[in-house]
Amino acid sequence: MRPPSIVWFERLFLLSLLIASIAMVTSFDTLVAQVEADPALAGLGWGRGAVIAISAISLLLPLVLWYFIARRASAFAKWLLVVWGETPAAIANAVAVNARPSIRDARILARAGTPSKAPMDAKDGVTFILRS
Repeated sequence: MRPPSIVWFERLFLLSLLIASIAMVTSFDTLVAQVEADPALAGLGWGRGAVIAISAISLLLPLVLWYFIARRASAFAKWLLVVWGETPAAIANAVAVNARPSIRDARILARAGTPSKAPMDAKDGVTFILRS
């Protein structure tokens, strides 16, 4: 009998792989178009086959990790999943934080109908004249 935490891990992990595979299938044509439009990848001869191979590998590796974590209780596989899962999350968080506008950004427009809309329009006009 396996612990309930492992059973939940299996269910949720396999559900996430199912969702990822559905996302890959629905965005397959877009991925192929991006690969074919990139001159560096087109020069290598990458196309539909490369997208299929990369998609298959990106689903196969998590399945192998799932097997070793849930069925073999491998501590190394657990740590590998933690590091592998943390790295994209940290990158995504850094991109999201850096993409937000600065609170001091003068280009943030006021909403239409608010009292600050007219002064903001006037300020933008003056700034535009001074920059020209």
